[in-house]
Amino acid sequence: MKNEKKHEPNKEYLAQRFSWLPDWRQEDQYPDPSTMTGTNWAWEFLRRQPHYGNLRKSLIGESKLSEIDLHEARNIVAQSTSDRELIFSEEDRPLTQVIELMEIFYGRFGLLTFPPAPENATARIKFEDRRIFFRSESQSRRHYEPEETFLGFNEALCTIDMELPIDPQLKKIKETIRQRIGMRNTQENSPSSQMMRMRTSKYLLYLRVLDADIRGIDLKEMADVFGMDNSYDDDFRGEKTLRWNLMEAKRLRDSGYRQIAKIS
Repeated sequence: MKNEKKHEPNKEYLAQRFSWLPDWRQEDQYPDPSTMTGTNWAWEFLRRQPHYGNLRKSLIGESKLSEIDLHEARNIVAQSTSDRELIFSEEDRPLTQVIELMEIFYGRFGLLTFPPAPENATARIKFEDRRIFFRSESQSRRHYEPEETFLGFNEALCTIDMELPIDPQLKKIKETIRQRIGMRNTQENSPSSQMMRMRTSKYLLYLRVLDADIRGIDLKEMADVFGMDNSYDDDFRGEKTLRWNLMEAKRLRDSGYRQIAKIS
C-alpha cells in the first residue's frame, strides 16, 4: 500500500486566494502582540488555513454574509414558530441552512460562531473548549466523559439524561465540576501553562513565515529579511530555524489553534 502524500495547494493558487494577507516583510502590518488574546491568535492561524477558506467559499459563496453568533441563532430558533428565513446580502437563506452550516464549522473547526470570511481580521468569534456529557447507554457504565469538560475557562456544559435517575447524575456533576475547578486552579500557574503563554511571543514570527511561504518565498530570503544568521560556517542555521518555525506554524494553522484559543 503506497503512502499517500498530503496534498498541498500550489503556491500560485494560494497567493491569489490569500491576496488579503499583509506584506510579510512589514512587521507593522501585523497585529500588536500586546493587544492579542488567545482567541485572536487562534483566528489569525485558522483564517490562513486553505481548507477553511475553501469550505466556506463552497458552502457560502463569495457574498459577504452577516456574521451572527451562536447565542443569537439559538434565540432565533427559540422564537421561530414557522419557516422563518434570515436574509444575508439580499439573499434569502432558510434558518435551518444557517444552523446546519454552523454545525459543519463547529464539527470541523470548533467554531461556536457563524464562520467569518478569512479576510475579516476583526471577526467576533468563539471556539469550543470542552464539555461534560452524560450518556444513557447503560446503568452500569460511567455516564460522562471526564476528558470533555469546559466550554471555557469559567464555563461548563452538562447534559442530563432524563431517562436515568436525576440525583446520581447531579451528584456526579458536582463532583466532576469540583475536580475540574481544582485542576483549573492548579493548571493556571503550572509551568506548562506559563510556557504556553510564553510561546505567544513567537506567534507573530510564525504568521509572517506562513505568509511568506504562501507567497512562494524560500527560506534563504526569509532568513535575510528576518536578520537571521545564514552563513555557510553556521551550516545554514537561519534556514534550519525557519524550517522548524514553518513546521510549527503549519501545525498551529491546521489544528493547534484550538489549544491557543484556551490561553487567557
